[in-house]
Amino acid sequence: MPIQRPFASDYIVEEFREFAGCETEERLFYPGASPFGGRDGLMVRVAPATRQSWVGCFAFGLAGTDTNVVTTCPNPGELCVVSAGDGYIVRADDPQSWESVRCGRICDVKAAPAHGLLIFADDTNVVAYGCDGLQWQSPRVSSDGVELVAVDAECVEIVGWHPSEQKNVRVFVSLQDGEILSRASV
Repeated sequence: MPIQRPFASDYIVEEFREFAGCETEERLFYPGASPFGGRDGLMVRVAPATRQSWVGCFAFGLAGTDTNVVTTCPNPGELCVVSAGDGYIVRADDPQSWESVRCGRICDVKAAPAHGLLIFADDTNVVAYGCDGLQWQSPRVSSDGVELVAVDAECVEIVGWHPSEQKNVRVFVSLQDGEILSRASV
């Protein structure tokens, strides 16, 4: 599982294999931030600068993808874990404060550090999170699968399937507001 660090953070995060041997650390299961158990998932240890470290088990998505990643967020106090397509954003110093990424089955994640955005794609849409949470959600850009190809100064380039044309299309989405700037056949 890759750990990406495109943004500065107020914590250290590392992959974790099993709960055995971490009896002194708080253990939480997501979704829910429950200390009492949950579903199998990716496990990470988070060591915030201002509190004791904790271990989180982030449930695998039920309609999962092979997308598994841990990344820093635009807000230096938050981390994001994508576990088989389900995304979770958690405050490192307050692990009870968390939210699910408002995106369906996540199939791609890209950072746009110059814009302070973390961008997620599911099968049909793109959403972007900034320091204060959800910044925008695009209109439908595909009917089956979205690949985040590149991020530049103004937009994110996407390739997705267009059913009426029966082929992939290249879509450019504004980083400012998520609106579609242009669309062309691939």
